[in-house]
This record gives sequence, C-alpha cells and structure tokens, in this order.
Amino acid sequence: MASQTLLFVDASEGLAGDMFVAGLIDLGANLEEIQAQLKGLDLDGYRIESREVQRGAFRALHFKVTPDSSAVEEPSTPHHKHPLHAHAEPSFPGHPHRSWTDIRELLERSRP
Repeated sequence: MASQTLLFVDASEGLAGDMFVAGLIDLGANLEEIQAQLKGLDLDGYRIESREVQRGAFRALHFKVTPDSSAVEEPSTPHHKHPLHAHAEPSFPGHPHRSWTDIRELLERSRP
C-alpha cells in the first residue's frame, strides 16, 4: 500500500495562492504535474513559472502566474477598486475576477 500524507490548511483568514503553491512545490509537488492538471481547466491566457530565490540566509521558492500578453485586454471602463482586494501588479488590467462558485464550476467541468 502506498504511503499517503495529509496536509491540513486552515485558510479561514485567507490564503495567498502563489505563496501556497510555492510551499507545496517546496514540499515535493511537481510543477510539471501542476501545469498538466491546470490544462484540464477551462482557462487560458496565462503561464506559470517557479524559481528559487535567496534573501540573505533564507532560501525560498517564488511562484508566479502571469498573463500571456495576447490575453490581456484593455478594460472598457476604468479599472475598479475593491476595499479587500489589492493589485500587486498594475500591469495586469482587465483580468477576470472569479467567485468561489465560478471556481467550483471550473473544477467540476475539468473532471474526467
């Protein structure tokens, strides 16, 4: 019988997806497998990358999702603001915002 490991994540106060995925890769998740699984979702116009960074004595993994330049469209209205949502990169205008319901539907559609 194969050994299994369970990771419990308490994300009740939120979770930074890029940092979480970087941590999973650091724990042994395979980036190529993550990319293969993401191809099964109904999403396009992005690329993911991961690289090791060193800050003083600390080593970490940096994981980043960036839009393909062809996928970024200029918004028809000025970019909106959310009181609980900040954009780290102003060069990412017109990106779609998805609700938990939208994400669950994407995941359901990706099942074989």
